Amino acid sequence: MKPHLKKFIYKTILLSAIISFATLLVFTILLKEFYLPIYPFVIIFFAIVSISVHYILLKSSQRKANFFVNNFMMSTIIKLFVYLGFVAIYLVFDKQNKIPFIIFFMINYLVFSVFEISTLLSDLKNAN
Repeated sequence: MKPHLKKFIYKTILLSAIISFATLLVFTILLKEFYLPIYPFVIIFFAIVSISVHYILLKSSQRKANFFVNNFMMSTIIKLFVYLGFVAIYLVFDKQNKIPFIIFFMINYLVFSVFEISTLLSDLKNAN
């Protein structure tokens, strides 16, 4: 396994643990009535998608710049559809908790997106 990917997996696990701990604190102290059992799976889902996309982008960064840009754009589009599909499937089965779920999902989306982009930029800068 390449060092950049190994480091990213470690950071992703650490970020997921921090988010899980924060979720535990927030939903046991402040927002007990809004906790949903799906929350841990949302964090795991984001971690798996992030690691997969990061791996693909690191591999494509070793080729021509156009290839990387195309892969980055395509992975972003596919990732958005995967996220949309996850949300849609969940909402089909649990319509009454849609607002807390969507808020939690969007917060995780924002946190993982910032993390992915900053880590990818750092890895690409160090690789060159």
